[in-house]
This record gives sequence, structure tokens and C-alpha cells, in this order.
Amino acid sequence: MTTGILLSQTIEGFLLARAADGYSPSTLSQYKWGLDFVTSEISKPVKEVTTDDLRRAMAKVQASDLSAVSIFHVWKAIKAFYKWGSAEGLNNEFLISSLFTLNKRYITLII
Repeated sequence: MTTGILLSQTIEGFLLARAADGYSPSTLSQYKWGLDFVTSEISKPVKEVTTDDLRRAMAKVQASDLSAVSIFHVWKAIKAFYKWGSAEGLNNEFLISSLFTLNKRYITLII
């Protein structure tokens, strides 16, 4: 049995924090939309999420009917969430560095 705060619960905290920081409703909506793809694939505590979990989620997103720009928005939401989570001490730096490495691949999708 796993313990800890679920990824979906942590995302709710992220969205609340970004709202409190004054992010626009459209940005918050875009983050929620993108992160909903992740939570539909990953239902474990945030500290147990691995880079492979995120890669699997992104592979499903890429296999969907979404445009390259929409796929990039999902990746951007994941990156923003994990960057915030790292500052909050909710995940590890390895995931962040992996996401920045993956950046090049997703950016080339929209160029």
C-alpha cells in the first residue's frame, strides 16, 4: 500500500498556489487541462512518480489526436507543476532535470 499525498491532490495545491500568486484564469485553466492528462495516467503519491511515469503519460498524449501545440501545452503544464513542486519540496530534482532534457523533443514538435 502506498502512502503520501497523491499526485492529483498535489496538483490541486499547485493550482491554488498559482491562483494566489495572481496567475490568470486562462493560464490556470490551461494548467489544469494539461495536468488532467497526467492524472488520468498516474494515480500514485507524488513522491513516487518517476520520470518513466511522466514519459508514459506524455507518450499517451502524443499518441492522441491533439495538435503539436496542444501536446506542448501539456508538457508546459507538467514542467510548471514539477518546478513548483521542487521549490515546495514535494518531488526530487532528478525529475526536474529530466523534464528540461525532454524539453528539446517537445519543442521540435511545434517548430
